[in-house]
Amino acid sequence: MEFNHQYLAKQWGDMMETLMTSLSHDYTLLYRSLVVDEPHTGALFVVGSISLVSLMGFWWNGLFELLSLRINESGKYWKIWRLLSYALLHKDAGHLLANMVCMYSCLKMLFKISTPSFIATTFVVGTLAPAIIAILSPSSSENDQVIIGASCGLFALIGALALLKSSIVVYLFFIIPLPAQMFVLGVFILSLYFHYSNRCPSIWHFGHAMGLASGFLLASLTHPEASTRFSKDALTSLQNLAIFLKIPI
Repeated sequence: MEFNHQYLAKQWGDMMETLMTSLSHDYTLLYRSLVVDEPHTGALFVVGSISLVSLMGFWWNGLFELLSLRINESGKYWKIWRLLSYALLHKDAGHLLANMVCMYSCLKMLFKISTPSFIATTFVVGTLAPAIIAILSPSSSENDQVIIGASCGLFALIGALALLKSSIVVYLFFIIPLPAQMFVLGVFILSLYFHYSNRCPSIWHFGHAMGLASGFLLASLTHPEASTRFSKDALTSLQNLAIFLKIPI
């Protein structure tokens, strides 16, 4: 019996095309039901994944050694994945809880107005940029700090959210209402101040500032119309602040 290879190849190709089309359609429906229609599900997935790895790191010291980032590490101890993997670990339950509560709130809003690819890119850039800058800085050889925590990526998400949805109001300490523009500017300035004044050295304030700036800049480059809107809202907020403080303008 002689096989018709061209016929079999065509049948196989048609079958795979039908399968991939079906899977793509199913994935689209799943994505819309889990992320677009229910944005808290996507936020919970991200928060749950990071929390799982962090909890494992609490009890398995080998995982902590494998994923944590040391600013001055070099030679055979250097592992490139640590530029990102440090974001999956946390110091203790309080550190993890604070980051995950903030990240959930931020992601829930971002999933409504942006795409998973942009959110993932923002988190990765916000995690990666501060680590690279810190390692390449002239004082890195004298810095034996161990870096862990998702704060840098979280601050990048906050910076992006503040630009994309500049009309939101952030409640500082759950009490004081602040426009998004004032909040991100204040956090950026305070983070740099705490870093260069060496206050609270156990917290990586430099990473927070760089993460916030990278998320804000990335959103500005990819959403120029949001950047224009942010500038207008920031000007309005400054005018309102001047009126509140009775400053002549």
